[in-house]
Amino acid sequence: MALLRASIICCLLASSLAANTRDHERRKRSSANILRAPDLNDMTDFGGNGGFGGFGDVCPEPRAPGNATVKCEDSWDGMEKVCTATCRPNYIFPSGAKEETQRCDLGWGSWSGGTGTFQDCKPICNPSCMNGGACILPFTCRCQAGYRGSRCQYAVSNCVRPAAPQNGQIQCADGVTDTRCQVKCLPGYKFEGPVESEYVCRPDGVWTTGSTIPNCILDNKCVPLQKPRNGDIQCTVETHETHCYPTCNAGYRFESPTNNMYTCKNSEGVWTPNKVPDCIPKVNVINTKPAITNPLVPTGSKTISELPPLKPGVPHGANTTTAPLTARFTSLKDAARMCLQKTA
Repeated sequence: MALLRASIICCLLASSLAANTRDHERRKRSSANILRAPDLNDMTDFGGNGGFGGFGDVCPEPRAPGNATVKCEDSWDGMEKVCTATCRPNYIFPSGAKEETQRCDLGWGSWSGGTGTFQDCKPICNPSCMNGGACILPFTCRCQAGYRGSRCQYAVSNCVRPAAPQNGQIQCADGVTDTRCQVKCLPGYKFEGPVESEYVCRPDGVWTTGSTIPNCILDNKCVPLQKPRNGDIQCTVETHETHCYPTCNAGYRFESPTNNMYTCKNSEGVWTPNKVPDCIPKVNVINTKPAITNPLVPTGSKTISELPPLKPGVPHGANTTTAPLTARFTSLKDAARMCLQKTA
């Protein structure tokens, strides 16, 4: 009798163990299946045997959140699906945790303590961003306008831009890590001293290359003209040309014909004309022409200016042959007539 009772108990235990094993295998297959439409021609699995496995996986695996990975496993008793999401290094969940776990009942398909989804992991910025900046990558902040630096701790206004050089221009650009400026002269001008190819300002407001910029002066290749001897020269420099005006001192004149204005193109350095003549003293004009003689007057005759004055009272019609040479003549014609009569 005792032996029969022991045999019955062993059979019941074996039957129960076999049933539990079959149920566990069905739950594992149900967890691994991809969602599919039920086979309406075969409803043997609908209801009692296999629960809801015929309609596919009642606990689909959640998608991996941003910057994280997901791993799902069945619980030890086969009743639940356990999914754990882990953030990548230097990322955390909005809750501040590195890992989060959610469970799903394989019989009913319901998630306990969640909805079957995970929030994306956020980058870590430590120290945190300042002045309204947003952490977009590990230890990298995106700053609002007017701020920069790894934590948005610097104001762009720290770098005071230098003034443009005289007769020149300046262009500056504000970057994430610094401010850079480039300068140039207007056409026809050049820097009057050494200049940097680029002027750089750190976020803290310090110009690493200095902020002194030389002014721009005319790029004039025209060598000044030498002023004339005993004279002077005045020049005016314009954007593209230089003009000079030579003059002589008082009492002097140019020794050769000259232009009133000399011109030189600043970019070429060539003068037109190319030389200024010297100044020499002015000379008084003396009449060196020979005296005009009358062919009718014999050689050796005295000129009218050499004749003595006539005595008063001698008439013009008097006998000139006996009249003295000291007679006063009233006209050049009378003097000539007298000379001719005397020599006849």
